[in-house]
Amino acid sequence: MKTYTLVFREDDAASPLKIEFDIANPASLFQIAETYVTGRVAELWEGKHYVGEIRRSQNGYWRLTSTSIDI
Repeated sequence: MKTYTLVFREDDAASPLKIEFDIANPASLFQIAETYVTGRVAELWEGKHYVGEIRRSQNGYWRLTSTSIDI
C-alpha cells in the first residue's frame, strides 16, 4: 500500500487541513477525494513526493495538474 495525503491550504495556510490515507490502487484515490475535493483545490502527495494539484469541477470532471518535474 502507498500513503497519500490531500492538503487543503485554502482553508488555513498556517494550519491546512490534511487528509491521509493508504491505498493499494492509486485509482482509488478518486473515490476518497470526491468526498473532500469537489469545488476545491488540494495538493496531492505520495508519501513525501509532491504529485500535483487535484480538483473536481461542479460537473464532475477531475483535473490533476503537476507543477513539478522529476529529473
